[in-house]
Amino acid sequence: RARYPEVSARYPGGAYVLIGGDLGFSVSLFFTCSIIGIGVLLFRRYVLGAELGGPNRSKYASSAVFFALWLAYIVTVICRFATII
Repeated sequence: RARYPEVSARYPGGAYVLIGGDLGFSVSLFFTCSIIGIGVLLFRRYVLGAELGGPNRSKYASSAVFFALWLAYIVTVICRFATII
């Protein structure tokens, strides 16, 4: 109540206060990663003729790209909200 007196005045029975953050960074990073992922799938479809199958080397390379995108997203968001970036 002492930390948010204006909210306490509006809700005398109590309230859960959650300060809204900026989602723009996360959304734009997710969008970028998803566009790269879709690009990988389109490349595999039109160049290799296979989205999920195909030669072992390309399957492992695609898996590594997708894992790297996922890891980059997670690490970047954590660093951003831990105020490292």
